[in-house]
Amino acid sequence: MANKSRSAQRKKLRQVYRNKRRALSPLAQRRASISLARMLIANPQYRRSKNIAAYLASDGEIDLSILFAHACRARKIIFVPMLDALGRMRFVRYKPGDALGTVHKGFAAPARGKPGSRHLRFDLVLMPLVAFDNKGNRLGRGGGHYDRYFSSMAVPGKIAPLLFGVAHALQQAPGLEAAPWDVGLDAVATDRGIQYFRGVQSRTPCTVEN
Repeated sequence: MANKSRSAQRKKLRQVYRNKRRALSPLAQRRASISLARMLIANPQYRRSKNIAAYLASDGEIDLSILFAHACRARKIIFVPMLDALGRMRFVRYKPGDALGTVHKGFAAPARGKPGSRHLRFDLVLMPLVAFDNKGNRLGRGGGHYDRYFSSMAVPGKIAPLLFGVAHALQQAPGLEAAPWDVGLDAVATDRGIQYFRGVQSRTPCTVEN
């Protein structure tokens, strides 16, 4: 019964915060995108990162296209998620201007993209979310794709990628109850600033080959 109640509460929260971001005007969305891009471009973790996992915005998510343009000029490599034939999340390389396929279960991806290996390694991950709190807890869409993918990287002795949640500031919740399988965030980047958790401000991302 407790699990049912928790599930219902999380479902309700998702609806509340999805509605909040959907209600933003095109101008507000644009301003948020510009503000976020400026902060991330100046961020030392972003600047030191070579391989970056990100996302293509949908459903009112904060848009990263301005950041992608900078990343391309800076010769960084961008990957975005897609679902393979078995419904598992994989990442595919993306460049600004790539033709996009239809949005499938919330994932927009390049039309000709082919899912990469599960063993891709990233320096920085920019994760979309529905809501977050001030302890680094993240509420996603409910599919568990990001939790499954990045929990497999939490191996003792290995340096995991930096996990940055990305959202509009209005998506901050008073407090979220983390489920046992939820992957915590190292930081949250919004249009109003970057909030760190786990003391990662000075951590240097590890650049590894794909």
